[in-house]
Amino acid sequence: MASPPPRVTVLSSDLVTRCRAAQVRDALRYADPDALLLSDPGALVRLRAATPDLVEEFGPLLVPGDANRGDPAHHRIRGVDLVVPTTDEGLAEIEALESAGTVEPSTETYVISDRLDVSVRPTSLEATLSGVTTYRESLAPDALGGSYTHVSTAAPVDYYREWDGLTAAGAGPDADSVATGTGRGGAEIPTLQFHSDGTVCSTAIATTRLGLRALSGVGETTAGRLREAGYADPEAVAEAQPADLLDVSGVGRESAETICDHARALEAGEVVRYGDEYVPDREPVFIDIETDGLTPTVVWLIGVLDREGEETYMSFLNRDPDDPGRAVEAFVSWYAANARGRPVVAYNGLSFDFPTIADHVERHCPEHLDDWESTYTFDPYYWAVRQDNAVFPGRTNKLGDVAAALGWETDDTGLTGAAVGRAYRQWMRERTAEAEPDWERHERYCEDDVRSLAFVYDALTAASGSSQQRTSSSHSGSATGDDTSQGTLTDF
Repeated sequence: MASPPPRVTVLSSDLVTRCRAAQVRDALRYADPDALLLSDPGALVRLRAATPDLVEEFGPLLVPGDANRGDPAHHRIRGVDLVVPTTDEGLAEIEALESAGTVEPSTETYVISDRLDVSVRPTSLEATLSGVTTYRESLAPDALGGSYTHVSTAAPVDYYREWDGLTAAGAGPDADSVATGTGRGGAEIPTLQFHSDGTVCSTAIATTRLGLRALSGVGETTAGRLREAGYADPEAVAEAQPADLLDVSGVGRESAETICDHARALEAGEVVRYGDEYVPDREPVFIDIETDGLTPTVVWLIGVLDREGEETYMSFLNRDPDDPGRAVEAFVSWYAANARGRPVVAYNGLSFDFPTIADHVERHCPEHLDDWESTYTFDPYYWAVRQDNAVFPGRTNKLGDVAAALGWETDDTGLTGAAVGRAYRQWMRERTAEAEPDWERHERYCEDDVRSLAFVYDALTAASGSSQQRTSSSHSGSATGDDTSQGTLTDF
């Protein structure tokens, strides 16, 4: 497996000021970055004041506005070159870095600065890139032999566009987010991943998922009351018993159990499970589907992991949009012939994967409808969260968060579910060589999801059931028998 790309967490002065020190500390430990990108020198001052013990812990500090750190500063992290110029002269020195072999021209080099500002004219909705003329004159891009992506802290995270031969990406807050306290610049702390092929990906952790607010059922008011009672962070809560929290104003028995259980799950990186409620007792078939959107017209990839006997992973891939039922028909045919009677497991499958497959079987290969309708389907998310049988250790209950919290090391393909869907829709529209998806990369992305699902499932089934059942009357117990599905969409 290739080395994962460098991870760089972005902090602005406004964001550090907005957060409590405990939230900043929690965000950095959660993101575990290789470097910190501080969008302005003031962010460095505020960060050192808030968390002096952590400033140097997470790799080098990238500060585009701080000429005291070298101009340009150069860092090679996980085989990827990051160059941070602070002046026009620093931009001009990049050619010398390339000539000296300091940066590797065969892989993407990221130039991180505050010198390119993206603005939008409200009347025409046209974007402009301020500073680009001076930037190009200083950089002299035509003299460079390598490939470069120019990352600007003056453009919002997720911005990506070609400007007359310059590839520009964003690493800064959205102006509206700063003003309102919402979005990636205000209420979320982003982390960028810089891939060696020029792909820039971003994830973010909401400030409402940090510190005590990370715990289920804890809002700002309850977090304040917990702090007043001496519980400074989730680790302190994890050491308490539910009865201890009953002294906190507004915390009842049910909420005390939920808060303590989630704190223990977070701190231990483990599933907290209630009792010994039913889970499938046969080795399941794990699946994940890729479609052209949330209201799918085609299921074009189904990843399948079969661990009974010799472990086998299969991709049922359909490259032909004119034959939208091909992947579904191939998968259901394989299942009926090779795995009939065994559970099919998908994360959040009751909401998406299972009804989507059923719809496409009925539409494209109705001769297999009985095969699919007789299949026992199991959704670990629904069983744990909706049926209140277990607590996952993630900051959210998304598969990626849960798997990462349990220790899963993802295959960083540089793709997201939304990006995968967009790529296939473009392929459906254009059918050109330029638009054709990188099928191997998409298959790897789907396989990683399937294997992380199996990893979460194993952690769920291995967790010991608590001797104490939940006191909540909402606890709904086990799934149904193993010749039926776990539930239906009406359960939501």
